Amino acid sequence: MSDKIEDRSQKTEDRRPKFWVWQSIVVEVFAKSWHFWIISIVFLTLIPYPLFHGLDALTLRIYDDARRGVNAYEMLQNGNLLVTHYNGEPDMWGTKPPLLVWLQAGFMIILGPGELAVRLPSAISGLLTFMLLILFSSKYLRNPWFGLIWAVILFTFNGYLDFHGTRTGDFDALLTLFMMLYALFFFIYTERKDKKYLLYTAIFITLSVMTKGVAGLLFLPALVIWAIVTKSVQNILQSRQTWIGLGFFILIVGGYYLSREIMNPGYLRAVSGNELGGRYLQSIEGHNHQFTYYIDQFIYPRLQKWAVFIIPGLLAGFYIKDKVARNLHLFSIFLVVSHLLIITFSGTKLPWYDLPEFPFIALIIANFIWAVVMILDGIALYFRKSFLRLIPLILIVIIFYEPLRLTYNEASYIHERPYYMIDQEIAKFLREGVRGQRDLDGFVLVHEDYDAQCLFYLYSLKDEGQVVVRKTKERLAPGDRVIAHQASVKDFIENHYQAEILESKEFVRVYSIH
Repeated sequence: MSDKIEDRSQKTEDRRPKFWVWQSIVVEVFAKSWHFWIISIVFLTLIPYPLFHGLDALTLRIYDDARRGVNAYEMLQNGNLLVTHYNGEPDMWGTKPPLLVWLQAGFMIILGPGELAVRLPSAISGLLTFMLLILFSSKYLRNPWFGLIWAVILFTFNGYLDFHGTRTGDFDALLTLFMMLYALFFFIYTERKDKKYLLYTAIFITLSVMTKGVAGLLFLPALVIWAIVTKSVQNILQSRQTWIGLGFFILIVGGYYLSREIMNPGYLRAVSGNELGGRYLQSIEGHNHQFTYYIDQFIYPRLQKWAVFIIPGLLAGFYIKDKVARNLHLFSIFLVVSHLLIITFSGTKLPWYDLPEFPFIALIIANFIWAVVMILDGIALYFRKSFLRLIPLILIVIIFYEPLRLTYNEASYIHERPYYMIDQEIAKFLREGVRGQRDLDGFVLVHEDYDAQCLFYLYSLKDEGQVVVRKTKERLAPGDRVIAHQASVKDFIENHYQAEILESKEFVRVYSIH
């Protein structure tokens, strides 16, 4: 009799509503090894194409993309690994440490100078970021499926797979990878008190700074707050690994800055002007925007349709039953808010400054998506209807279809946007010579003002045995075959010289001076 009562009690227990099941990140079914194979197949199916397709289709972008390309090219030519150069002179405008440039120069050795070598470090950084989100979720949250949702949300952020993200040779994708790693390692330390994670934290802080200077430190205020909240300050300060890590940071970062100042006097003053007081306290290069600039960018176009899930995600994360996952949610809020406040109060605002926040914004959104999926799965379990368990899968398809479609469409469009053509057509014209589509040997290029997108291809042309001479518009001579694309230059040539137009292509004209 008692056995029957116990059996009925067990059945009653099994029939209880499981709406709270989603609160526990630990889900037994997701521990099965074959799920990792499914996740790997899904990951390899979704991720590589938008990251790597047509990576070298467009010419180097006029600013950081091309300038880093020039830095890397000149590093190969002059062999100076400490002082980055631009147009033969120490680069005192791009004053960031050279970790990214080292990687680009390394790929140039393997692949030859070109767009692919310049952009591969960013694309690979994106790939590693997605993989690490899944690995972190598998190992520390014990739920690889949540990690896949987390990674795909980040993957479909409009601002991430974009210029100044994973698609160009800029600092920000690599910086985001390293900042994410040092933040997560610090979080793991506060959860497990394993001191080796303090050393890992210091290593990736060092790599962050060696990627983009002071910008790599902008998560530190959140880490300090989190150390106070978790009552970890004393243990951190008393840990030998903390001081070993600090010594490593000083040796690498301090050693670099001091060495470069010795080799390139005035460098530290330039760093101060570019990265500290000058850039932060006032707007430079016209990048002054309203106070709500980054919030506005989140709403559109950076996060696309994911922005509407931020508030639900913020709320859902506080109801996670698993302590580690709930703490990670709160930690992510600290990171995002503190970093957002720092860049918001900066006098200089640029769209890609918020990129390091993206993995943690994606986590917040993923908490809401996962909550809904687990609630629906709980309903299916309660009613014991197998077909109802398809509803979460259908929901996932509905939610992710449009973001994935937009991401793939954007990656598939490898033509120049009309608003970039005025700056980039000259680079495209010069690249045709590099790729053997035209012979530019002996031509004259007239280009005024900033010209990184030209300089890189002029170097490449010289390697191909095609020497393009540079002149000012006032010093042209009869017999010159002149390439020009800026309206002011073309107007000057046509008004001051007897010039025949040999070719006209978009914004580029080729003249023969008589």
